[in-house]
Amino acid sequence: MLKAILREANRKALSLRRLRNIPRDFPANPFDLASSLGASIRFLDVKTLEGMFTRDPAPTIWLPCSQHRPVGRVYFSCAHELGHFQLGHAVSVDKVGETIESNREDERAADSFASWLLMPRQAVDSSFKRRNATPMSADALTLLTIAGELGVSLDALAKHICYSLDMANST
Repeated sequence: MLKAILREANRKALSLRRLRNIPRDFPANPFDLASSLGASIRFLDVKTLEGMFTRDPAPTIWLPCSQHRPVGRVYFSCAHELGHFQLGHAVSVDKVGETIESNREDERAADSFASWLLMPRQAVDSSFKRRNATPMSADALTLLTIAGELGVSLDALAKHICYSLDMANST
């Protein structure tokens, strides 16, 4: 069941990219995408907030100020909350330090949506090819540069490469 939910999240992320004419080998801006879909974005000065999505009275994505999180985390959080919106989930509040429980399929689906929205295989491949590198041969600076280019954290890039794209092993 979870695999089907994740596949649907991935499909919707790639469909959104296609609908907005974002080439698969090009980075996507989750703030622009959210705005284009009618969702407002608000930043809060709350240290414990990762992100929040509300539908009423209008779709709104709430994010922490950049003084509390690195830019890559804020980008991913925006894409994650956009995933809740696109996947039809109810109100969602994510706090710092929370781990996604295996029974929280909606959170896993929103993470998968965000990963595929920001890092489709072609965008990751293209980033490595431009640097004459592979996930297994890249040094830390190359990985960090690619993560920044894609608008994600190094951790998000590494997890996506290992677990979703199967381009490297996790050891």
